[in-house]
Amino acid sequence: MVADLQVRLQSALGAAYRIEHELGGGGMSRVFLARERELDRQVVVKVLPPEMAAGVNAERFRREIQLAASLQHPHIVPLLAAGHADDLVYYTMPLIEGESLRAKLAREGELPINETVRILRDVVDALAYAHAHSVAHRDIKPDNVLISGPHAVVTDFGVAKALSESTGKSSLTSAGVALGTPAYMAPEQAAADPHTDHRCDIYAVGALGYELLTGRPPFVGTSPQQVLAAVATQTPEPLARYRPTVPPAIADLVVRCLEKHPADRWQTADELLRHLEGLATPSGGTTPVPAVAPTRRTTHVGLLGVAAAGLVVAVGSFLLLRAHRPGHVGPGADRKMMAVLPFQNLGSADDDYFADGITEEITARLASLSGLGVISRTSAIQYKNTKETLRQIGQELGVQYVLEGTIRWERAPGNASRVRVTPQLIRVADDTHLWAAVFDTVLADIFAVQAGIAERVSDALDIALANPERQALAARPTDNLEAYTYYLRGLDYMGRPAEQNYRLARTMFERAVAADPKYALGYANLARALDYLYWYYDRTDERRMSVKRAVDRALELEPNLAEGHLALGYYYYHGYLDYDRALTEFATARRRQPNSSEVWAAEAFVRRRQGRWEDAAAGLQRAVELDPRSNNLAEELGETYVAMRRFAEAERYYNRAQSLAPSWATIYAYKAWLYFAWSGDVARVRRVLDEASTRVGSTDLLREVVAFAPLVRALDDVYGDKVMQLPLTAVGADTASYYGAKAAISNRRGQGPKAGCYYDSLRVFEERATRQHPNDDVAHHWLAYAYAGLGRKDAAVREGLEATALLPMSRDAYWGAIRLQQLAVVYVMVGDYDAALEKVEFLLSVPAGLTVPMLKQDPLWAPLRGNPRFEKLLRRS
Repeated sequence: MVADLQVRLQSALGAAYRIEHELGGGGMSRVFLARERELDRQVVVKVLPPEMAAGVNAERFRREIQLAASLQHPHIVPLLAAGHADDLVYYTMPLIEGESLRAKLAREGELPINETVRILRDVVDALAYAHAHSVAHRDIKPDNVLISGPHAVVTDFGVAKALSESTGKSSLTSAGVALGTPAYMAPEQAAADPHTDHRCDIYAVGALGYELLTGRPPFVGTSPQQVLAAVATQTPEPLARYRPTVPPAIADLVVRCLEKHPADRWQTADELLRHLEGLATPSGGTTPVPAVAPTRRTTHVGLLGVAAAGLVVAVGSFLLLRAHRPGHVGPGADRKMMAVLPFQNLGSADDDYFADGITEEITARLASLSGLGVISRTSAIQYKNTKETLRQIGQELGVQYVLEGTIRWERAPGNASRVRVTPQLIRVADDTHLWAAVFDTVLADIFAVQAGIAERVSDALDIALANPERQALAARPTDNLEAYTYYLRGLDYMGRPAEQNYRLARTMFERAVAADPKYALGYANLARALDYLYWYYDRTDERRMSVKRAVDRALELEPNLAEGHLALGYYYYHGYLDYDRALTEFATARRRQPNSSEVWAAEAFVRRRQGRWEDAAAGLQRAVELDPRSNNLAEELGETYVAMRRFAEAERYYNRAQSLAPSWATIYAYKAWLYFAWSGDVARVRRVLDEASTRVGSTDLLREVVAFAPLVRALDDVYGDKVMQLPLTAVGADTASYYGAKAAISNRRGQGPKAGCYYDSLRVFEERATRQHPNDDVAHHWLAYAYAGLGRKDAAVREGLEATALLPMSRDAYWGAIRLQQLAVVYVMVGDYDAALEKVEFLLSVPAGLTVPMLKQDPLWAPLRGNPRFEKLLRRS
């Protein structure tokens, strides 16, 4: 039967698609994976069962599907095509990487509260957009919500309505819907009320939220009829019965969604979205209610200790930021410094990306002025909706001036949309308004508004503009408003680092340049999104060449584009480790954007790999000056100082990163590593990790710690059991560190057979990796480690030497030193101590991560105890 349906479907699809295999059932449909030949991409094909397809009016189904297919939103899986042949009705959608919410619930049960709010927010964001375009979903349920990275996306939009309209109002229920669907149907929908409207989706969101929080839908029964009867007549049990820790604000929101009468629910998805956005803020009511009130005095003492620690961190954070504010650090400290705060969006919540994008564009134009220092957007945007005073902001950012304002986008058909921008320039020392204006114009003139604001700011601050700067301010990147809107959406996703966001950014930029093939800035940012995907997730030749095609087009259209030269620099850097050509492009970009922290950091990263350590540190200091609230840049500078063995300075910047992002697990692992390398003080390392466990959670912390093998070995007595209990799914893509850590712990505990299993798992994984990517130095290193653990000396040494040959220190002073240190570890594991000591002696003479305290504390080096050469090394200060 399956083969017969697949053959018939292939015949209906024709040569445009090649069906690969069936994925399974999708509620009202059978689901197949196919490849679209023209674009060489995988798509999902859903086929309606024959009993439902038989009653479909093909023309009405096509009209309804066309309306749904017009939806373009980041949280909506778009419909690509639909067709009808004999008794087959099908439609196609992109393949989304991830899993259904149904699968996630089946695996995990009830979800964390913050994650629930995030998922509901994404779903309601999609509904708000669709409802504004007169499309209701009518079948919101876990099966139709996909989890892709950190985001939720909604699938099958408009399909239920299309079927209903094309088969008759009541036939959807009579034909038989999926067993799980009745639990999410609003009472009026279950009763086939012809007046059912978009508020049935609001009810379904409530049912979805109820299940996410409790692990069960609000109504259950042994048959669909029983469930539908309960939906119509019963009141759901309070959430507190199943999960007492659900905050009242969230419980109230869900219960209101589940009201029997549509008039008693939230009336629009926009209204519901605003409340969900409020819940997502730190003070928005998502803190779980304590399951058990503290009853012992020791509990109160513990709470006081936590509160006191929080106060110390808060005060330390403020003092640290003041001590390192931009006006006191690095070159250009005597220049006028300013920050462009996020302009407030006075329009629809859907337009937040537009207001943020305009803010970024204004920031970029001002940052191109050589006579003015401008704080990076990534630091300034952290003050969005802040309650801090301008004086406080000025002190924290080290600026004398702030530009703030409001934006209202009044949408209208065609080119009639208008934008009202009201900027004001303020001196923070005395809160004096130096300049304010109102720009009320059609959307097409938004670039003139941006240029006008930048020019008026420069006039108010008495900054002379050179002719090239004035020409740059007046530039119009595109005349296509659709392209510009997609571009702003792309910027929004690029500002939230994660694989899925980079993929969404790439899609937005691709749509921007499709709408305007001469949009140079769109191509430049497309190249950056593709480069991120290449460097972090997909190092294939095709991905690398896609970067080059995009950046070549950008510079062909606009040869002097700073963003284009930045993208080209990263292409040479990430694609080929061609440092000289990368630095040439970065220097060109810096001349045009002297205030870009990203350009300064890019140059620093390259110089660090060249072994130009002082230059790298100075460049990162400049980047931190321009982006003072970036925890990532502070961590990178600290990491640079660790390699230089300037540990006190490294500690300062690690503390800074921690104060900026106290819930960031990565920084605690790096701080633990710092103290281990600096002094070998295991007790101090434990204190850092114990503090981190209370702040970020044990699993998140251990995911970071397993990447530091010496720490894992040295802290086996304290954290070894926790590492051994860590599931593979907890470490994400770092499978090698996971197997390596468990093998090391098992080996140290004398559990040889168990260690051998982990080493062999690592071997299988890395042999496949080296076959697929023979020039991947990381894969060869881990394969060497696996062979060494399995006692295969010759193979281990061969792979270790291959790893260092692929990335020698002459080519990469930073990671090359790490590969050399890893080779020394392999030599110790296979018993070639003289070869190991030769590498160690060299590494201790150059900037590298290896230190004498580490040699003393890491048990891996124990076989060298008593060796005269090794003991001489341990006596080094």
